[in-house]
Amino acid sequence: CGDYLVVHVNSDLMVKHKKGLERPILPLEERKFIVASLRDVDEIISFPEDEKLDYPKLIDIVKPDVVVLNYGERKFNEDEECTKRGIKTIEFPYVIASSELNTTRIINQIKKGG
Repeated sequence: CGDYLVVHVNSDLMVKHKKGLERPILPLEERKFIVASLRDVDEIISFPEDEKLDYPKLIDIVKPDVVVLNYGERKFNEDEECTKRGIKTIEFPYVIASSELNTTRIINQIKKGG
């Protein structure tokens, strides 16, 4: 779809705000390292801890041709912001909470003892 893949990784503070006080499990630098290990990722960005995610600012900085949106956790009008700028959007299916890959489910299972 594109020639250069930029991935935004939420700050520790943002994850804590969205997921709860016991999160994140891994600090930002470790999560960035994991994402960077994916073959197709060219660059990883995140905002400083004290800066709220400003979606229009993010897409103005990156200037993407395509934005992949996770419609399960939408907090902004991403598709409207992209359309205004002539950016193509692609919907990425949301991994539902009952999924085997859900971190909250895994944490709760560990707390129960397996």
